[in-house]
Amino acid sequence: MKKIFVSLTAFLLIAIMSISAFTAAADVLLLGDADCDGEVSSIDATVIQRVLACIMDAPDDGFYLRADVDRSEEVDIVDVTFIQRYLALMDIPYPIDQEVTEEYFSQDPTQPPTQAPTQPGTQPATSARDPYELPPV
Repeated sequence: MKKIFVSLTAFLLIAIMSISAFTAAADVLLLGDADCDGEVSSIDATVIQRVLACIMDAPDDGFYLRADVDRSEEVDIVDVTFIQRYLALMDIPYPIDQEVTEEYFSQDPTQPPTQAPTQPGTQPATSARDPYELPPV
């Protein structure tokens, strides 16, 4: 009987620690990580497209925050495009693949987030081209 009690206690302790570790990992909000695997990849773009096409349900409640890259308050194909541009190493105005705080979502969604200068007294270079224009071949 004592062995059963010790085994059951050990099992419950491991289960509680696993749930705590999972909950702590779920609190991290990685912008663009639609499938919540800890990295932004083409799979995230595919998951968003599948949810938009009603082929699958959203993986979890945080999906809509992580997938709404442009803060338009809706997940749409524009978010997929920004993730694809990020993966293609193109300029994007949003912090994809970075942890974001609630402050990020309280900013004006019509304005991209400001970036700190790369060196004191200088501003990062801005692109004058259309953000949806394809790069030259």
